[in-house]
Amino acid sequence: MFRQRKYPAALVSLIAVALVATLSASATDKTSNARNAASVPAAKPKIGFVLQVLDSYYSTVQQGAKQAAKAHPNVSVLFGAGTTGVDPASEIAKVQNMLAQGIKVLVIAPQGPGLIPVLNRAVSSGVKVIFVDTKIPTWHKNIAFIGTDNAKGSLLAGQYLAKRLGGKGEVAVMVGLLGCSTCELRYTNLKNTLVKAGITVHLTTTADECTQDKAVAVVKDLLVKYPNLNAIYAICGPTGIVVNKVLSDQGKSNILSVSWDALPQEVQDILNGKMDAAVAQFPVKLGRNGTEQAIRVTQGKTIPKVTDTGTAIVTKANAKQFLKPR
Repeated sequence: MFRQRKYPAALVSLIAVALVATLSASATDKTSNARNAASVPAAKPKIGFVLQVLDSYYSTVQQGAKQAAKAHPNVSVLFGAGTTGVDPASEIAKVQNMLAQGIKVLVIAPQGPGLIPVLNRAVSSGVKVIFVDTKIPTWHKNIAFIGTDNAKGSLLAGQYLAKRLGGKGEVAVMVGLLGCSTCELRYTNLKNTLVKAGITVHLTTTADECTQDKAVAVVKDLLVKYPNLNAIYAICGPTGIVVNKVLSDQGKSNILSVSWDALPQEVQDILNGKMDAAVAQFPVKLGRNGTEQAIRVTQGKTIPKVTDTGTAIVTKANAKQFLKPR
């Protein structure tokens, strides 16, 4: 038969006090741990922003991107760029480095199809890809594109030259990079507009690669090959600046110079009469949009599939409005 054992009252009281103290300490520890966990800041979401190269144009794009990033200290934006605009390996290396750092969104101006493997790797690891300025026509896994409507800009330049030349003459087109889809968009509508107006168009067969050192030889060759030229059209701002200098050095002010980007030097050349017009892009706006939309993605928000950052023709009449990058 089981018999209940009796304990002294003093012992019972002592046990009860100890039990209460133990429970109280346990509750205090849990509260303290919860408080400490709450005080540890959450890791900032990381965004990668990679450009083809930091030339005068892309440096301005990065400037806009950094301005936007500064306004959002709760997000970490990592910046990088290729060594040159025709060196995919250096751009790939930047992307790989950012993937290793755990970025959630990649904003990139890709140099071309050579980036596809690393972009596939990014998407496979859950990274959202946003193209800025340029895109890869054969790759469609990006969630958005932010940039200039190059076809529209090409049309604006074609209409300007057709009017200035009065439906006659010869125009040489510096095509930038051979096989480059963005480059083709920048001269196709111009070419069609000029040909329709009765103007002869010569496309260069030597790539200037949108670099100033290579453009010098291309421009000089055009002037020898086509002695009756009435205009030269460059699809990149840096090479347009070269056209202005060569024409000025050779005293050929009768040949019109039209280009892209409306970089500060181009705008100054327009005001000084060394250049006739430039298709303006809005690089600061483009960079700012890239950062801001990437931040929205980290917040789980939807962004537009395509954002057109605008184009405009800059001539002496409105050049002062473009002295400061926009």
